[in-house]
Amino acid sequence: IVLDYDDLLFSLDGRDVIPEYNRYKCDTIKANEAIRKILPDIDRVLVSTGYLAFAFGHEFPEAIGKIHVLPNFAFTSLAFDLPRPKRKRPLVLYPGAANHFKEGYCGDIRDPWYSSLQGLVEDKVIDLHAFGEAPGPLPKGTVLHGYVSASMWLPVLSRMAPDIIIAPLAPNPFNKAKSPLKALEAALVGAAFVGSAFNDSPYNGFIKPGYEVKESDADWQVMDVFRELCDRKTREDAAEFTASQVVNRGLVAETKPATDHFLKCVFGRFLEIM
Repeated sequence: IVLDYDDLLFSLDGRDVIPEYNRYKCDTIKANEAIRKILPDIDRVLVSTGYLAFAFGHEFPEAIGKIHVLPNFAFTSLAFDLPRPKRKRPLVLYPGAANHFKEGYCGDIRDPWYSSLQGLVEDKVIDLHAFGEAPGPLPKGTVLHGYVSASMWLPVLSRMAPDIIIAPLAPNPFNKAKSPLKALEAALVGAAFVGSAFNDSPYNGFIKPGYEVKESDADWQVMDVFRELCDRKTREDAAEFTASQVVNRGLVAETKPATDHFLKCVFGRFLEIM
């Protein structure tokens, strides 16, 4: 019996650490009570990141030894190699779900992200697009697209062919437990990747040095990153760096190391990998 532990059930020291700006908070305490009841019958617990494995082991020390990290993989066979349209300025995509934000909260797009993106849109340096059901704290001028189901996401992403994908994250435990999914998506569609860098950020190492965004950065420093990425060759170099990191970390699904890791995590002692 395998338990898949999701980040929406995430807690540390018995406390819910899902940020207040996330609309989909669940009753973590009750969820953990249910997990504790069934844990003796569980053979293995699957989590997507090392930080989430740490959190689960901290919450349920009796499960240590059963916890296995099964990362998200990039299925390169699903990627579409479509021609990137010629544009006056780069199309910058925030693929995060804007509908996660509650009114009155800034969410993950906080300074220096918010003010720098706002300035770039106003100065017509970039075109900014996002997905979700509600505007949330998005810079004025953002083109907001509707909700897209998971099964349709990659075709939509490929048709948009964004030049740059961004992944703003606030440095909190909930975000530290996330997987580098947006970096994988950027690699699949050949987009440059710009994300938040802090201790235990899931995107550390996937962002080409010089294009990380830190909370200590000034607005002009972040704006300079995007102005540099207006050059096509610079974007291609940044995209190649992210793609190489995905490959080097064994995150391409259609490879034997990834397949072996998946089978071992799910089936463990019940399967011998040849």
